[in-house]
Amino acid sequence: MTSMARAVHGTVDPGFERVRDAFVRNFEKRGEIGGAFCAFVGDRKVVDLWGGWAVQPAAADGAGGREWTADTLVNVYSVTKSIAAMCVLQLVDRQLAQLDDPVCRYWSGFAKSGKQDITISDLLSHQAGLTHWDTPVDVALLRAAQKERQSSQSGAASIGIGSERFGSTSNSTAVPVGPNSASSASARLLRILEEQKPQWSLPSSMADLQSARNAAFNAMVDEMDERDLITASAAPSAIPAQRNITLSAHNTAGTSHTATTPQFVSAPTPRTICGYHALSVGPYVSELVRRIDPKGRTLRQYFADEIASKHNIDFHFGLDDKSPIRSRVARLYTVR
Repeated sequence: MTSMARAVHGTVDPGFERVRDAFVRNFEKRGEIGGAFCAFVGDRKVVDLWGGWAVQPAAADGAGGREWTADTLVNVYSVTKSIAAMCVLQLVDRQLAQLDDPVCRYWSGFAKSGKQDITISDLLSHQAGLTHWDTPVDVALLRAAQKERQSSQSGAASIGIGSERFGSTSNSTAVPVGPNSASSASARLLRILEEQKPQWSLPSSMADLQSARNAAFNAMVDEMDERDLITASAAPSAIPAQRNITLSAHNTAGTSHTATTPQFVSAPTPRTICGYHALSVGPYVSELVRRIDPKGRTLRQYFADEIASKHNIDFHFGLDDKSPIRSRVARLYTVR
């Protein structure tokens, strides 16, 4: 057994030994630094492996490094979207909202700039047309807004951004979320979210929907390299004609093509124009949760209180700078 094989820990059920072999080869032949893999068949865990480094050592003797352990945490990126949606669905299950309700029923400012008909379902299914912000939003603004909200939440019984929901502090003084200032990070972020116009409109008819799809598909074709083969079967079901939205296509190097407008086998229904809300959906869903929740909690706090703690789930929406959990988080490295 190689030294790397000895450094891989965990278990595999009989019949799944080749999964361990492949996991080990990832380190030995592909330059993996650290990682974990777990698989279930039904409700039975058949593979649970981890190994390598969570923090790569600076010296050959391992000094300065931190080994990957059974409870090492990693950034799961867009998997977080499904967890955020879970929080909304729990609020729906508790009959505090309905998926077909317009977002502005709970967040009146959301109705600005033509968003009054967008429903909770539209937002969760990436059909709201809010794939990006016209006003730049950087990480510093998001972090500052989050800190303001978390700070306000720690001393308030019920909170929310803006004037629609207020909380009571220990001395019963009503205060809005975040610094009571139009220049606060929370207020600036809220203005950006509310004033953003949808990048496309929800179609009112089948003809409008087909027209929007055709225009977007043709725009995509115009930007494709001549080596890319586009077929009608590859036509995307996600169609806003935005250059920053990834549309699906089959690529075949060296093959010329003639692309035609796709013909759909069955007529799509309205509200099936879709574009991935990669970064924008988080702040919108977070604010929606805060507006629906009777306690006005942030998405981060709601999940911690109502789901993670009640089901012993080791998942976190961000970590405070001084959180002891940070010592368990794996460092990310660029691909070599």
